[in-house]
Amino acid sequence: MLKLGPVVIPTSMVTGLLALILGVFVFWKRSREEYFQEVEVLDLVIEALGWGLIGGRLAYILVNFGDFGINVWYWVGIWAHPGLAWPGMLVGGLVAYVRFCRQKRWNVFKSLDLAVIGLAMAQMWLSLGGFFSGTGMGRVTRFVGGVRFPELFEKRHPVSLYGAGVWLVVFGYLWWVEGRYRKFGWYQKSKGDARPGFLFFCYLVVFGVWGVISGLLSEPRWIVWGLDVSIGLKLLVGVIGALGLYARSGLSVKTGMDELWGNWQTEKEKRKKQKGKGFGR
Repeated sequence: MLKLGPVVIPTSMVTGLLALILGVFVFWKRSREEYFQEVEVLDLVIEALGWGLIGGRLAYILVNFGDFGINVWYWVGIWAHPGLAWPGMLVGGLVAYVRFCRQKRWNVFKSLDLAVIGLAMAQMWLSLGGFFSGTGMGRVTRFVGGVRFPELFEKRHPVSLYGAGVWLVVFGYLWWVEGRYRKFGWYQKSKGDARPGFLFFCYLVVFGVWGVISGLLSEPRWIVWGLDVSIGLKLLVGVIGALGLYARSGLSVKTGMDELWGNWQTEKEKRKKQKGKGFGR
C-alpha cells in the first residue's frame, strides 16, 4: 500500500494506473511514428478501453449470475461488488477497436500490431500489481521459487510474478521485432512483401500458451462439468493466434491455402454482385 498521510492507496491501484499510463504512452509513441493522428489514437484508446470494461463486466456478471441476480445496483456497483472477466474485455475491446479502425479507414492489422506492444507493457504492470496485492497466487508448491503469502502457511506459486516476467520479455520482443519481421523469409508472401498482423498474432499465441500454463499452476476458477473453462478459452485464443500467423505468412502460399482463400473470396464477391443485380431488376 501507498500511504500519503491519512490517505491509503492500494498497491493494485497504483500499478493499475501505471499500466494504463505506460501502456497508452507506448501505443501513442509507436502510432505517432507511423503517422497516425494523435487525437484519433487517444479517441481509439478511450473507446476500446470503455467497451472492454463494459464487456468484461457483463461477462463477469453472466459467469457469477447466481451472486448478482437481476439486481441492477449490484451490476453497476463496481466498488461494492468488483470483478471483470477477461474474455468479455477481450471481445468488447477488440470489436470496438476494429470498428473504429474501419471507420477511419486504417489498416486494422497494422494498428493492432502497435497496440499489442503497449498492451504487453500494461499487462506486465498489472501482473506485478496482482503479486503485491496477493491475488496472483497459485497452487501449493515445494518449488524453490514458491512464495509464502501473508496469512498462509504453505508456499505457493507466485503466478503473477511469473507473468510479469513473461510480459516484460514479450514487450521487449515485440518492440524489437516490429521493424524486423518484414524481412523474415518464411513470413513474406513474396520477396519484400510481408503483411502486417505479425505482432498481433504473436501476442495471441503467447496469451494462449501462458494462459494455459498459468491456469495449470493456479486453482481452477470457472468450472463447468469438471473442466476449467478459463484454460480452454485461453487455449482457443492461442490456436487462433497460430492460425492467424500462418494465414498472414508466406507459408500459406507454399501450401496453396492462400490461393484457395483468395478463390473463395472472389466467388463470394461474384455472388454479392449477382445478388445486387437481381435486386436492381
